[in-house]
Amino acid sequence: MPSKPIRMLSCVLTSLCAASALLVIVVAPCLAAPVPEGISRLYDDLRIAGEMEDMDAILGRFSPVMKLQASLGSPWLLDLATIFREREGLAVEMALDECKVVGDRALVLSTWAFSGKTTATGEAWSTTLHQVDILHHRAGNWEIVSLAVVDPEATQRKVVEGTYQDPNTGLEATAPPKWPMFALQGFRAAALAISPDLSTDMMWIVQDVPGTFTAEQVLRAADDAVEKLGAQMGLTFKDVTAGQWTLAGRPSYRTQRVYVVPGAPEYFAQMNAVMAGTTVYMVEVAAYPAPAFAEHQGQTEQAQASTKISEPQAAALPPEAGRAEGRKYVNETYGCEITAPEGWETKVEQGQFKLQVSMREPNGASNVTLGMVELPDVAITAQQAIEGDERVSAAAFEQYQLVRQGETKVGDLPAYESVTQFSLGGQPRVRWRIYLVDGNRLFFLFADAAPADKWEKLEKVLGEAMQSFKVTEGGNR
Repeated sequence: MPSKPIRMLSCVLTSLCAASALLVIVVAPCLAAPVPEGISRLYDDLRIAGEMEDMDAILGRFSPVMKLQASLGSPWLLDLATIFREREGLAVEMALDECKVVGDRALVLSTWAFSGKTTATGEAWSTTLHQVDILHHRAGNWEIVSLAVVDPEATQRKVVEGTYQDPNTGLEATAPPKWPMFALQGFRAAALAISPDLSTDMMWIVQDVPGTFTAEQVLRAADDAVEKLGAQMGLTFKDVTAGQWTLAGRPSYRTQRVYVVPGAPEYFAQMNAVMAGTTVYMVEVAAYPAPAFAEHQGQTEQAQASTKISEPQAAALPPEAGRAEGRKYVNETYGCEITAPEGWETKVEQGQFKLQVSMREPNGASNVTLGMVELPDVAITAQQAIEGDERVSAAAFEQYQLVRQGETKVGDLPAYESVTQFSLGGQPRVRWRIYLVDGNRLFFLFADAAPADKWEKLEKVLGEAMQSFKVTEGGNR
């Protein structure tokens, strides 16, 4: 998945790093022109490291900014870690489909084919992904500066003459002239455009964000995580600015900063975000080295100005998404239900989880969210899941404090809970989390009191909503 820190937005906000499915594609034909030896060696090293399941060796070929992304919980690396954990006898095949070198930079398109056996069942397994990377030659070696997983079918269908259109989210994005453009996987919608000199790229992202947030809170939360973890890795920042802006003719929030990287060129990142309900539309501009931003600023500003966000095409939710019946949410596919507090709005969403429903207080930011993921290992407990969540959250959020944690029940179901307080985008919040396991399914309930001074008033209301959750008969287990 994409390598820039803001592209971890979904993980930072939900504190649940759910790995996305890998897309099976057709392997492209081999290159006609020779690939520089150093680049061939880098990818062969990565292939061998994949077969050896050596994550440290893989991280060793990344730039410092990519390593920061790994610390934030890169979706691409989480996909890879899932493969390492769930498969055995791993074989990795790699083909370099395209390689363009411009000075000390390179653009590489590659196809990766993984095969092996599923550890739990012994059944044969295989998957293939298509990747686009930007490389930089430094200190005699090539290193990966940016990485994204491309959706070839979506690229062919949605990118026409440099314009990406996704009717399901209402996003229309036009790349600067002569910038190659790709549709990406791993988000509700995403597109990437890269400058011809390979120094600058733009990325448009559409993603669901469970809960009630402003664009400012979204970006400030991401910035908090970047600064906190970046400092631990020896990265510093300068020229940091933030404020109100405009994107697609709508009020937005924009941040920008320069990463000062020890022994490497400085790196520039600018983020601009708009919230539409619980969906964030965001444009990022990244430049490596940082001065390249000024060279392309006119083009990137024009591309942002031409971005359009229209009403998405109405689409009926599939049966597995469940449905709202007044205050009650019912999911017959997965066999569960929950009831919203009196007067709260209930919204069924198609997010990154198997099911996702949000309940929001009227004219406020407090909310209750129910979600479910399938566990990669049935031995994982609710306590282990919450403790893993805590590690991510403590690293991501400012002023993070644990209020209480321990075993609890939801009705008659054993569960594990955690109550924490932290700052998200400058707003103090109290978050009450309850996790419970049913077979190979992990249900999670988030209840946020926002701002935190609403906690005493809302604790009973939030608790009643979460205690209304039930596992019903007939659902898929």
